[in-house]
Amino acid sequence: MKKLRVTLLVMALAIFCLACKKNQYDAGKNIDQNALVLKKELSRYMDKLPSSIQMKDRWSEKANAYYTLKADSMKLLRYYVGEDGFNYFYITRLVPSIHLGDRRASAGRFQWDTKDRIKNLEEFFLSNILPEEELDKAADDLFDEAVENKKIEDKNSLKFIEWPNEFFAYDKKTNSWDRQEFIEQRDAIK
Repeated sequence: MKKLRVTLLVMALAIFCLACKKNQYDAGKNIDQNALVLKKELSRYMDKLPSSIQMKDRWSEKANAYYTLKADSMKLLRYYVGEDGFNYFYITRLVPSIHLGDRRASAGRFQWDTKDRIKNLEEFFLSNILPEEELDKAADDLFDEAVENKKIEDKNSLKFIEWPNEFFAYDKKTNSWDRQEFIEQRDAIK
């Protein structure tokens, strides 16, 4: 009888420990119906401009259909509203590749302005072009690390990352990836 109690206690503790070992940002997995709005806003920053549209016109009605199409091809896999006032995201999107369905992942943070537009966007990383399944499996680890560190440092995670690297960094002023030396030179001119 005593062995049975000890066994049941050990099993209960094991189940409790496994149940508690959830992703710290688990709430971010529950993405609501506003995902399309968010993906469309992200695509306005992360995708190329449609032909005949200038940067200042990316919110125009003329550009809307293009960004809706781009948003439809994005998958918002993680989303977390931080206590620091930033919204954190992990997305994958279709990109040109010799393998059908390959995607690229990106994680970052932003804030919403009063017009429900993104401001203060910062991408923490841009992944290599990989099969969707690989990026989906890596989502928890990459997202947790990105939210906690605002960058990817773990050697196991780095195998997925194309940028940043020693040559390219994210430029928050232009909301784009650029050569690190150009960013440093521009900032030094001030």
